[in-house]
Amino acid sequence: MPLSSEARKQVGGKVRPERRLRLVRALLVVFGLVVIVISVFVAQQSSEKQAANENARLFYEICKGKLKQAKELDVLSDLKAKGSSIKVTVGPAFFTVPMDTQQEFARTVNCFLVKGAGTGVSFDLLHWETGRRVASWNGDRLDVD
Repeated sequence: MPLSSEARKQVGGKVRPERRLRLVRALLVVFGLVVIVISVFVAQQSSEKQAANENARLFYEICKGKLKQAKELDVLSDLKAKGSSIKVTVGPAFFTVPMDTQQEFARTVNCFLVKGAGTGVSFDLLHWETGRRVASWNGDRLDVD
């Protein structure tokens, strides 16, 4: 049975809002899922970053303690760092320890300078009396002159 034009308008007017509602609901569900996924991802990154910062702080404290011991043992004479200017003056005991201990000492100084982060900086190690360079650290390796 064919519908009159008025009946078609009434039926057509009722169907269209239902389609719009379904579309809006579907978009809201998709948008909600996207928001949830993004928030979980950001929270995970935030906790990983916080854990990395905590690890760096712990490494820094360990390196700081090792440098205090090096100072007491006269391996380290002085350490000054202002901006990009780094002066590491080694004491007489530095020359009596094995090469691998010298390497570990330089790695500890690097750890202290970068506050425990896994990065590296370059610096020279200077003789306590003459002020001449006796070794250099390139951020990863100690080169003794």
